[in-house]
Amino acid sequence: MRLKSRVQWTKLFTILGYTFGLSNSIVLFITFMKAYFSPTKAVLITINTFNEANIEMVFVPITVIITIIGLYYLIGGMKNE
Repeated sequence: MRLKSRVQWTKLFTILGYTFGLSNSIVLFITFMKAYFSPTKAVLITINTFNEANIEMVFVPITVIITIIGLYYLIGGMKNE
């Protein structure tokens, strides 16, 4: 898939931004619910169980940036309607 126009890039970032934002929200919600329903109202989160911490250190900020860009394009598209 070769993106040639600005409209295609805008659509791509809007879809990716929505997807990453929703995914991050789901993970946060599940983490909160597990903590809330545990007897101690706490959970232990490890970030390097499978040696993935370095990859996540790169991936998480990228997804946040793409989410912000996607939200920007989504709001911009709503203004034009």
